[in-house]
Parts: sequence; structure tokens; C-alpha cells
Amino acid sequence: MAALVIGGLVGLRASGLSQHLNLENLQGLSQTVRDLGWVAPLAYVLLWVVACLFFLPGLPVTLLGAAVFGAWWGMLWVTIGANLGAAMAFLAARYALRPLVESWAAQNNQFQKIDQGVARHGWRMVMITRLVPLFPFNLQNYAYGLTKIPLRTFVIVSVICMLPATVAYCLAGGALVSGQGDIKRTLLYFAAAAVFFAFASLLPGWIKKRYLNASAAAGEKIPVLREARPPIRVLFVCVHNSARSVMAEHFLRRHGGTSFLPESAGFEPGDVLPAAVEAMKEIGLDISAHKAQGVYELAEMGRTYDYIIAVCSDLHGHCLPDFPGAKILHWPFPEPSTFAGSWEERLARTRNVRDQIQQATLRWAAEQNPAQG
Repeated sequence: MAALVIGGLVGLRASGLSQHLNLENLQGLSQTVRDLGWVAPLAYVLLWVVACLFFLPGLPVTLLGAAVFGAWWGMLWVTIGANLGAAMAFLAARYALRPLVESWAAQNNQFQKIDQGVARHGWRMVMITRLVPLFPFNLQNYAYGLTKIPLRTFVIVSVICMLPATVAYCLAGGALVSGQGDIKRTLLYFAAAAVFFAFASLLPGWIKKRYLNASAAAGEKIPVLREARPPIRVLFVCVHNSARSVMAEHFLRRHGGTSFLPESAGFEPGDVLPAAVEAMKEIGLDISAHKAQGVYELAEMGRTYDYIIAVCSDLHGHCLPDFPGAKILHWPFPEPSTFAGSWEERLARTRNVRDQIQQATLRWAAEQNPAQG
């Protein structure tokens, strides 16, 4: 999937579509879409999905909707297309492209500010960023996929908060297209667009002021308005990436919040150990869908980390590859795949390893105390 997105970006640049999709070419593009007949709405919605996934500019696409379908139908198709595209980017970041987007997030301060804002303010952060243009639209869609915001909440808040700007731009586009040859209709559309532009421009300031006053009264600060300290990037390593390193990754993800970006990998990647899945399930963590990564492959990709933590008692002849700048730690824990005996006996010993890893992870995370930086 990551290769598909990267390939798509390269293909769009090579095809010239990203350069062709601009206000100057609006008339020609609108005629091309109209010529599609009854499939034009579907093609337009798909264009929005492509725009959101591949970081194409949204304003020309919005005005294109008004130019093709008119102001009122344009509002409908813009709303459907923009929000469907945003949801697709959100899901791509949460599932299919998570490692790739997390690597972007580790080096992008805007991602981190959004993540901190969601951790403190929940859905209100989506509302603020949709209304106040502090972050690029396409960046937001991917960034929220990494947070704990539910998809349904993201979609509902986005639809509501994006509607004023959608109405304003579609009315402006309708004034230029639907009003051609009718001076009264043209003036009416421009007047309506001006009203909604004024509303859309004043509403964010009112909400921002009201929210900042409420936060100040509660002794809080909006994270988006201050510099965020980058999260600590951690790679847990064991032999197979099938039990110990997976447990450590999920414990740090659960207890470390947005202060850490944990991953795990193995020297000989294998399937997740059933006893590890069961032991983690008992405490509310599902690791059954974990896909093992190879530590050598990560090094070849040029991935960077602040800490490499080996959680195996024996490297079995393997050597850690070089990750420039990373600090190496060693937490030796017994290897659950070597446990003998009945299922109950192996599960009991795996639970013991689980508890040891959780204690070590919690203790180490508290020592880092990144929130105080």
C-alpha cells in the first residue's frame, strides 16, 4: 500500500495532473467532467478521493464542483467527495499506511501538535482545526488517523465544520457559472457567497476566542498554539518479533500516550505466539493482528530511532544493525517460544514474562518524563 501511494504521487507528478489542477484550467476541466454525462458525479467524487490521498489542492476541486454541477448540486457533491476522501486518508493512516505515516509524523511538528491536541481536547481539536486554517486539509486527514479519534466522530465533526466554507466557495463558483448571462442571478450568488465568506471567516475567530478563554479559566493551554517536543522513537527488538517485543510495543503505546512512537521488530520475523496473544488479551490488549517486521529491513530503509531496546536474553548469534544516533538498551526476558509443558503451564510462564515487561516499560517511560521537557 505504501508503494502504491508513493507510486501514485510519482505518477501524478509525471502525468502533470497536479500542475493541471489549478484555477486557470478550471473551464477546460469542467467541460471534461460534463462530457462524462451521468457518471460525472462519480468521477468527481473519485477525483476528491485522489486529491485527499495524494495531496492535490482542494480549492480548485471545490470550484470545479460548482462549475460542473452548479452552486446547489455542487455543494452536495463537494460535501460527499471531500468527506469521503478525508475518511479514506484517515483510514489509510490508521491501518494500511500506519508505519509510513508514523515515520512522517516523527519528523513533522504539525503532526505532533495535532496529536497532543486530540489527547487533551478530543473531538474539539477536530472542530478547531477544521474551522481555523492552522494546518493543511490533507495533512489533517492523515494526522487524525494516527490519533485515538474514532472514525465516526472524525467524519461527523468534519462534515459539520467544513460546511460553511463549502457553501461559500460553491456559491462563488455558481456566480461565475450558473449566473452567466443573468446579471441578477450573478449578483445574488455573489452576495450570498459574501455572506457565507464573512460567516466562515468570523466563526473560527469566535470559537477560538471562546475556547481559549475557557481553557485559560481552567488553567490549560491549547497544545496547537505552542511548540511540541517530538515524541521519543523507540524500537523494541527480539528474535522473532512474536512475543516479547510485541508486548513491549503495545505497553508503551498504551501507557506512553503521545510522548512515544513505539515499534517492534525481529531478527527472524515470525507469527505472533498464541500464548502471547492470550496473555495480552487477558489484560485488554489485542496483538493478534500484529505483523512482524525485520530489524535489518528497517535499517536498510533508513529508519531512525532514539532508543533501540533489545528484550531478548539471547540474540542467537545476531548483531544489531547500525541505527545512527540511537541509544542501545538491553532488557533480558525469557523467550516464551521455548517454554515447555502443557498449554496452561506455558501460558502461566508467558503471563509472568508479560508482567515483567509491563513493569519494565512503565518504569522506563516514567524515567524519560518527556512531558517535562
